[in-house]
Amino acid sequence: MRNRVYRFDVSCKLTAAALACVALAATAPPAHAELIVIENAEGEQGLTVFQMTVTPAAEPTPAFKHRLTPSPLELRPGNAALHYMRSFAEGALSSAWKSVREQFKLNDQDGTGEGPAWYSTNLPLKDLPLDQARQAAARFDSIVEQSVARGVIRDDCNWGRNLEELRGMDVVGLLLPEAQESRSMARALMLRARVAVADGDFERAIAHLRMTYRLGQHVASDPILVCGLVGIAEASMANMEAIELMAAPGSPNLYWALAELERPLIDLRPAVRYEMRWGLRIFPILLNPESEEHSPQEWARLLADTLKNLETVTLGPAPDEELIQLGVAGYALVAYPDAKQRLIDGGMDADQVQRMPVG
Repeated sequence: MRNRVYRFDVSCKLTAAALACVALAATAPPAHAELIVIENAEGEQGLTVFQMTVTPAAEPTPAFKHRLTPSPLELRPGNAALHYMRSFAEGALSSAWKSVREQFKLNDQDGTGEGPAWYSTNLPLKDLPLDQARQAAARFDSIVEQSVARGVIRDDCNWGRNLEELRGMDVVGLLLPEAQESRSMARALMLRARVAVADGDFERAIAHLRMTYRLGQHVASDPILVCGLVGIAEASMANMEAIELMAAPGSPNLYWALAELERPLIDLRPAVRYEMRWGLRIFPILLNPESEEHSPQEWARLLADTLKNLETVTLGPAPDEELIQLGVAGYALVAYPDAKQRLIDGGMDADQVQRMPVG
């Protein structure tokens, strides 16, 4: 599996004529960001090239004038998930995307049409139908103002999944519709950020980037790899738009804003640790096999139940009870001698091992 590689081809505008034009910037119409994103560039799979022209920008004063993470003074007590869920309730978010799709004759779930998505930097900003994009972005005003903006400043995010209580097939059968919905929310934020960049409203663009980074962290707050990967995908969308913002003429210096972001922004290690314990949660027979005492018939039943559950996990056909019982007996006879020796080699008392039933 190849790693994704990013390369930046950057040119810098700094001429006497350009400096002389700075005084006219306030009255000039907004210029489009000079950014071209080339996927699999030069025929090399996984190589993404960013071609951009940037203009120098002084360090902001104060240093953290622009922030991509909420200020500690902005944080409020409460559960962010409750605010996000309000935008999912009764299909509010999906309905907004549906109306955008129908009005502008776009043909996929998030209003992108045949070519690159409006919310994606793969579509150069100069090619974005700006008037239509503004109308589309406005469809999400109430969702962003009443749900997202209130959620991202909460000091906690609890999705109420109670992961530590899950056992058996509930562990792998857990549904995650909120994670999928959050991706549509992130796309809406990116559409709004792109419109803001095109309009030269950089503070509004930064606010939407800040919301997206925070949303990604909140989605990844539960130790589930799928949620972590969704959060990373959302943060990656914000990264791409931050690059487009930097390429926009007159955009502010984001050095300290980027430096303030957490490293790593999303940590997958808790999710890896949690999912490494899935085996014991799905198959409780493995918890204390050395100390448990059961009759041979009971051990056989427990092992058969484990195999049935395993078939469920692998999405295989419904298992036949008699075949499972025969399989358990046959496997026990074949594996017993080697298993017994491995227990003894591992330090278990030989007499105790000898008393163990075959199954």
